[in-house]
Amino acid sequence: MKTEDFSKITVIVTVALVALAVLSAAIAVAVRFFKRAKNAVRAREALISRALGANDTTSDEELRAVASDVIKGIFAIYGELGYLPDAGELSDEYTSRLAESLGDASEITPATLFSAIEKEEFGYGMSPRELNVAASYYSDLLTSVYEGIGRLDRFRLRYVKRVI
Repeated sequence: MKTEDFSKITVIVTVALVALAVLSAAIAVAVRFFKRAKNAVRAREALISRALGANDTTSDEELRAVASDVIKGIFAIYGELGYLPDAGELSDEYTSRLAESLGDASEITPATLFSAIEKEEFGYGMSPRELNVAASYYSDLLTSVYEGIGRLDRFRLRYVKRVI
């Protein structure tokens, strides 16, 4: 075999090994990317399940922690959809705007939801029943948004932002 042939073979093998390494790294990153998104979905489902399972025997600390996480999840979706409250916007105005924009997202009205949120944020916390209502709304909102947006937005919100 000539030296030139050996050099060409060496270059081809080296390029193939580098391409294989790059492909392996890309696959590993993609698997990790999708696994994180799947874990985020599972965590949201577990949160909603915990919130729906709240009852009179649930401790106040648990109620407050779960309620806080549910509220953060709802507002993360609102933020991504561009429905955060405007500066100086009153609660009644905000819930009316949400009802117009997301009215069919859930049987639970934004006004009912915000009554519970205000108790959590400014009062002594949500009751287990109010937490159940907030969790039901969160679940309905997740489903409605997932089904109502296009593929690119769905990919962005599910796999990149991990909010739905």
